[in-house]
Parts: sequence; C-alpha cells; structure tokens
Amino acid sequence: MQIYLKAMDLVYRLCIWISGLSIIIMSTVIPWGVYARKVLGTGSAWPEPVAILCMVIFTFFGAAASYRAGGHIAVMMLVERLSGGTQRALAHAVNVLMILISLLSPAYLLSFERWPF
Repeated sequence: MQIYLKAMDLVYRLCIWISGLSIIIMSTVIPWGVYARKVLGTGSAWPEPVAILCMVIFTFFGAAASYRAGGHIAVMMLVERLSGGTQRALAHAVNVLMILISLLSPAYLLSFERWPF
C-alpha cells in the first residue's frame, strides 16, 4: 500500500508540474501572437491552437491534481450529517464511481466515430 501511495503522490506532483508548464507556455504564446499581429503586422497561425491545447492540458491535469488533493467540487452538507462509517463508505462509493466514469468516458467518446453524422 505504501508503494501505491508513493506512486500516486508522484503522479500528483507530475500533474501539478504539467499543469504549471502548460499555463506558462500559454502565457508566453498568447503575448507573442498579439505582438506578431500588432507590431509585426503579420499574424502567426500557431499561437491560438497552441494556447487552446495548453488550456485543455491545464484543465485536465489540473482537475486530476485537484481531485487527488480533495479540492474538487463536493456537496458536503449531506456527508457531514452522516456517521463516520457511512462517510467512509460514501467516500469509497465516490471513488468507485469516479473510476467507472474514467473507464467509460473513452468508450463513450469512441462511439461517436461510428455515428453517421
């Protein structure tokens, strides 16, 4: 169990670093696009797609880090009124549901490829 927790802590720190680097890249790419358009008179084609990609990376890896840190959106009013054992059971149920959603989301997205439109 200790090895698992250390591995998850490593993944957590990696997610934070990836999120931070993507925000730094996005924060440098956007001003370059503005500079190229306004000062140089020719807009670069790559800054906007790179900034959008960085925002997606920041959002997904930041959400994973936030979930690991317990900073995700949660309705605590109901949970705080439950007993200790019920709170632990509910916490495990939430984790199982998150795993299930994480496993089913790619299958759901891949099913769009077979749609006729």
